[in-house]
Amino acid sequence: MTFIIWLMKVYHAVNILPPMARWFHNRPSDRCDENEIKVARLLARLSKRWTIRWGFYYTDNKGVRREGDFLVFDPLHGLLVLEVKGHRFRQFAPTGAWEGDPQ
Repeated sequence: MTFIIWLMKVYHAVNILPPMARWFHNRPSDRCDENEIKVARLLARLSKRWTIRWGFYYTDNKGVRREGDFLVFDPLHGLLVLEVKGHRFRQFAPTGAWEGDPQ
């Protein structure tokens, strides 16, 4: 994420807007978390070289179907899997559970 923020500052400093990145939406933006929309607005400033998928599904190691927020791909820099959180999470060392887990 640091690279993306740096890139946005460079574009802003030279007062140019790059051509828009290619987007693939897997869900309507009106059903997205407010924090995902904020991140999407930043990602939208990336150049046309970048490809972004908003919303994707995968199966974890335990066979549970999960959902992720963004896949961000650039041919020069590779793939970034970006999960957006709206608040801080804490892990409890004795149990390994994360604060906010439903279990």
